[in-house]
Amino acid sequence: NVTTAPAAIALIDRGDVVELSLDHDLGDDDVAGKGVHVVDHIAEQQVVEGRDLWPRDGITIHSANAAGRDQMARAIERYASELYDVRRTTTATGKPRFTFEPRRGTNESDPEESAQT
Repeated sequence: NVTTAPAAIALIDRGDVVELSLDHDLGDDDVAGKGVHVVDHIAEQQVVEGRDLWPRDGITIHSANAAGRDQMARAIERYASELYDVRRTTTATGKPRFTFEPRRGTNESDPEESAQT
């Protein structure tokens, strides 16, 4: 378990994270950062570097900070949905949980390809 955004980001960058449980408020913002910084880092790596660092087993947000929780949820849904079908559920204790399923492809051929035949 890590308790700061920089420590979580370091693990994520190494590919050592399969599941995240995030709080938004981690203490001293200058030292610990915020949970949203972790989500923003994953999104930035996806957009800028083309890296897929979304945790295989999902993300649970356990923050009591409603605004921070919503900010993290919006970022997860926006960016992860570019790569995955994002499923949002609620844990038994009311926490939002996000899982990432591979996109379902269609069996239909490409319309341009069909038009050329």
